[in-house]
Amino acid sequence: MKRSLSFVFILIACSLVAFAVPLTASWVEGDVSVKTGAAWKELSMGDKVDSASFVRLSSDSMAEFLAGGRRISLSAEGTYNLDDLLKNMAAKQADGNSAAAKMSRMVSGEKPRSTVVAGVRGDFEGAPAETTWAEDEAGPEELAADARAQVKAGAYRQAATLFAEAAGEALGDARDEYRYGQAWSLSMDGDAIGAIRALRDIPSAGPWAGPRAILLARAYLDSAAPAKAVAVLAEARKNAPFVADEEEIVRALEAEAKAALASK
Repeated sequence: MKRSLSFVFILIACSLVAFAVPLTASWVEGDVSVKTGAAWKELSMGDKVDSASFVRLSSDSMAEFLAGGRRISLSAEGTYNLDDLLKNMAAKQADGNSAAAKMSRMVSGEKPRSTVVAGVRGDFEGAPAETTWAEDEAGPEELAADARAQVKAGAYRQAATLFAEAAGEALGDARDEYRYGQAWSLSMDGDAIGAIRALRDIPSAGPWAGPRAILLARAYLDSAAPAKAVAVLAEARKNAPFVADEEEIVRALEAEAKAALASK
């Protein structure tokens, strides 16, 4: 009887291992550790873990894990079971794409928002009268146009790369516009951590404060940080009001964040 029970336990253990999904730590920032047996071990970029693992993040830390086409993003302090996150990932990705898609007009190249058009784009103190580009080099506007073409084709990762190049060469508000395009494209590609990192370069006050806050809140929700989502939206309200169509998106994000906090 004992031998039979032992055999059953071995089968159960083997089945649990068989269903564990191998993951790679594609981004680690701050203090992140993984539980190995009874001990916690520091996690580094490139480390391999499986979905049965627990990971722990300290404050101001972020981590991302990849498994084929699947991605787990974390940007809040806490201890997480990767298997649980994988199970909930599909629904969260659908929510994230829906919210980001509603802000697509912000990367269209038009002037969709009254606060964005205040002032001259690219205007900055001490700017030269004109910037010239070598014949074989693409200027920021040309790079951004190529990025928008990639957006229309649904090639969001390529669009993000082009927007990043444009932002690196642009000045003033145009730089923030292209950096936002990069973050939006990453968000549409399911890369919440990449979006957060890109949005760091956009001021929390000014013409792009509202769109930045919306996209940042979405990225926080997609990386298990609902409290940060609530905080960033509240801070944005203090700096400048959201325009009418943004307000609807903000209310939906706030409701989602509060529901996530209530379920913890």
